[in-house]
Amino acid sequence: MQVTLLRGHYSMLMRLSVVLCWCGTQGNWVFLANCHLSLSWMPQLDKHVELIQSEDPQPHPDFRLWLSSSPNPQFPISILQAGIKMTTEPPKVCCQ
Repeated sequence: MQVTLLRGHYSMLMRLSVVLCWCGTQGNWVFLANCHLSLSWMPQLDKHVELIQSEDPQPHPDFRLWLSSSPNPQFPISILQAGIKMTTEPPKVCCQ
């Protein structure tokens, strides 16, 4: 499931909490795109990540939560510390 986060769509973000719980039990993959646009919701996502890590029983072994974000100093460090990070950089201009 892919969800693109946008500013001001708070009702969607509240439903997303339920979706994350359901996907965790079913073993689905969730991709939350543009997390930097919903920084006000990131503390709630942080709580979900913490719950996922401490749940008993553990979430389905196939469950994955992917996030994308532009760099932002307000992004919760605890979310970054809980996962594997990948970065992309624009290609360097070669010979002209």
